[in-house]
Amino acid sequence: MTKKLSFMLLAACGVAFSPLALAQQGHATGPIVVQGAMPVEAERFAQRLDNPREEQIGGWRFWHGTVDGYPVVVSETLKGMSNAAAATAIAATRFQPVAIINQGTAGGHDPALKVYDIVLGRYSVSLGAFKTPKKAAGEGSDSRQWQPMDLLASKGSAGEDKNVHSIRQFPADAKLLAIAEGVKASYTRARWLRA
Repeated sequence: MTKKLSFMLLAACGVAFSPLALAQQGHATGPIVVQGAMPVEAERFAQRLDNPREEQIGGWRFWHGTVDGYPVVVSETLKGMSNAAAATAIAATRFQPVAIINQGTAGGHDPALKVYDIVLGRYSVSLGAFKTPKKAAGEGSDSRQWQPMDLLASKGSAGEDKNVHSIRQFPADAKLLAIAEGVKASYTRARWLRA
């Protein structure tokens, strides 16, 4: 993400989620959290903060500062889904943000994505659990036979519950998607994609 785009998104979020507007709607105010997995990503965002202050929480680094007077926290999530989940949980509980913006390649899962492309995700999914069919010792495993498991669908043994074989979708915030859509005309370096 370029400096121009990151600041457009942050500024757009700041306008849409201004402290006064949120207070009038009965919402608590808080910072915008911007996440990057690798030091080179997070540190680059942190350098663009006014009056940055670094904080270490467990294995994760966070920088507090402002962009155009609005509070922003930059989070270095580290690589991998578990690290990203932990850093996000810390940021959500500790800083109570009005928005969390994650940037990166998500491990480069789509070969059609290019550097500087922006993907606006309509939802996220959990790919953390799969059930594999029973096979004899030495038969190996075939990932095409794995079934996704929605561990939130069952309170008991998820492996035996027929209701868990789906992929749960977590919808994105419609207001944040609309804000991003509203600024995309001013970013022409690469493509905007919806997923």
